[in-house]
Amino acid sequence: MSGMANYSATCFGKIPSRGDFVKGSGQHQLITVLDRWVSQGMERLSDDPRWKTAYDNACAIDFAFVGARSRLSVVGHLRPSLDSSGRRFPFIVAATIERDDALIFRCAPAGLSHSFGALAAISETGVRGGEVAALMGELDGVNCAADFETAMQSDPLGNFVRRNSLESLASLIGAPDVDSVRRIILAIGLLMRPALGQGDLAIDKEIVFPLPADERNRNLVAGLWLYLLTAFLRRTMVELQVIIERRADKPRLIIGFNGSSPATLVAALSPDTSADRVIALFDPEWIEDQAEIVNDYGVAKLSSYLAQPHVSLEQAVSTFREVFLGE
Repeated sequence: MSGMANYSATCFGKIPSRGDFVKGSGQHQLITVLDRWVSQGMERLSDDPRWKTAYDNACAIDFAFVGARSRLSVVGHLRPSLDSSGRRFPFIVAATIERDDALIFRCAPAGLSHSFGALAAISETGVRGGEVAALMGELDGVNCAADFETAMQSDPLGNFVRRNSLESLASLIGAPDVDSVRRIILAIGLLMRPALGQGDLAIDKEIVFPLPADERNRNLVAGLWLYLLTAFLRRTMVELQVIIERRADKPRLIIGFNGSSPATLVAALSPDTSADRVIALFDPEWIEDQAEIVNDYGVAKLSSYLAQPHVSLEQAVSTFREVFLGE
């Protein structure tokens, strides 16, 4: 078993049954991080005159802060909420996971379905009027580190790519055809290839991917996108912010490259005000204009391969790694 430490879950934010902030016991450093992340995000959000409408329409999100060289990761759930006086502020339930391997950096969502579900249930209880004492009791029963370890033992992402094809992935994300998936995968490679071999990385954009509507496949597809992207970042010092929207219609995966930056949170809460920061990879048609599609033999080969609907995702990932990473 990989070395890991269990840290109890905690909470922070506002709920309708209280007029002041709710804070879990312990995990003071984590609460400080969450407070800064959300408070600065709300401050930025309020710069928009329509921020209240954006906030009220925002969906709940699962999130993680994961680092390429960090043993400690944060996983959590955030739900837009308000206090007993109607003042808007989210309610967050979160925990930390410590590991001595890179699995959580490479494909966190694939192993966090149970943890995300448990944290979301506690958050929903609070936002729907639950008592603080009951919430604190539920937090004590959450063990995200053990849940992640158990999930990864069954190789959820490996099983997913073995049993699915490019065509079935297109269907899961609501893409019109397999060409959309081809463009997304090529875009990941071409956008991230300059990061190979770099230790320090400065990326001030968020990359946004389409996800399935159903929860199980949503986390697996998020894990796949993250796995492809982080293949280029293993030797960097980057800390990613991974946000998974919980919405019935066209949920998104949002990845930021600056840890707990409030800008990434704002991109989730108010997409319209963050359009200039976002690289949206829903069907990146611009990929067809890239010279590498024709002039780079490996990329051209991969493009042709990805145009075949019945190619398995396992084969597609293998060819992607061969072309872009030399593996």
